[in-house]
Amino acid sequence: MAALRTYLIICFSLLGSCLLNAQDKIIFRNGKVSHGKIITLSEKYLIYTDTANPLRTIQKDLSTIALIEKADSNIFLFSDNSLKPRKQWENEPDSTMERWRNTEANLGNNLVGLQPFNWIWGRITINYERLILDKRIGLMLPLSLTFDPYPKSNSIIQQSAFRNNLRNSTNWIYGADINFYFTSRPFQKFFVGPRFRYGTDILTGVSGSTFQFQFGWMKGSKKQRLMHHTSMGFGILKTVNTISLNDHFFSWFSVNYRISWRTGKGNPVSKVKTAYRQP
Repeated sequence: MAALRTYLIICFSLLGSCLLNAQDKIIFRNGKVSHGKIITLSEKYLIYTDTANPLRTIQKDLSTIALIEKADSNIFLFSDNSLKPRKQWENEPDSTMERWRNTEANLGNNLVGLQPFNWIWGRITINYERLILDKRIGLMLPLSLTFDPYPKSNSIIQQSAFRNNLRNSTNWIYGADINFYFTSRPFQKFFVGPRFRYGTDILTGVSGSTFQFQFGWMKGSKKQRLMHHTSMGFGILKTVNTISLNDHFFSWFSVNYRISWRTGKGNPVSKVKTAYRQP
């Protein structure tokens, strides 16, 4: 009897193993695993019977399913529809992009900087930029003190008619930029956006406003705190003191460089992960 009992146990065990292997395996995004028989697999939902209750059919939305391994060894991998706006290679949990997002999350949203080469054109410029909306948009406020860097020069610019309208040896230029950033890399970002300036340039003697569309790159240091912005802008200049000129609108362009220190506290890494990975 003992030998017969052992034989029956082995037979039932092998039968159960065969039945389990012959079933379909369903892995959900929340980590749950189910075994059963798939009845219908459409573009939107899955209908199957579970091993625990084979008489009852279960319907699940495909957005809740990560993988299906069928009894014939075919495997179906389902992408997360909530992550479609992001590139698929950006969603790998162990990818370089994940480390970039974690680094970006710990960086501040404030950039305070200078434009060191502006003194050549007679300007001392400071800038403040605030990153908003998941750090995809930067609102930048510049302020420039303008002066004549070559007071003893007899250049053509200084002899121009514009300078006759100036009463002060210094003046101000202020404005605003909106920068749209197109990558999650914390140390290298391409950006575009409008650029507006208004004020008086002492060197040329021109008072007016400019509106440009600029594009450029933001690059960071190894520690990701010192940021460099290089850009070019193209647009128009509207002058307000050119009495001798008939046309007060001119085409205008600029080449810009600024260096900024990134300050403040970023968003906690856990919140960033949840925002990107929540189904």
